[in-house]
Amino acid sequence: MKKLFSLLVCLTLILGVSLAYAQFDRENADEAGYVETKTLTSDTANTIARPCYIYGVQFYAAASTSYVNIYDAATATGTVKIEIAEATAGDSVYYKPAKPIKFDTAVSVDLTGSGAVVILEYR
Repeated sequence: MKKLFSLLVCLTLILGVSLAYAQFDRENADEAGYVETKTLTSDTANTIARPCYIYGVQFYAAASTSYVNIYDAATATGTVKIEIAEATAGDSVYYKPAKPIKFDTAVSVDLTGSGAVVILEYR
């Protein structure tokens, strides 16, 4: 009986450690970690050429008509996932969603306004 109990304890420990390791290996958008940034000053297709999460967008409007549209695609076409505009030249906007926004394909940017700048925070 003592050997059986010892065997069950060992199996439980081994199984528990392997499950904890398997959970650590998975990507979770809510967990804290290193976030990369990318700064853009013009339209860029395939800005981030892989699936990712967008954690924040900093937008500087050089003109009163400046805006940025961000697409979940290899080119800046289709449905806009994030759209930011600023009505006053020289102002900036920081957009931080409550939860990171998942991009399944890639990230492409349509940036309008001479001198406008957008900074993407992603992982």
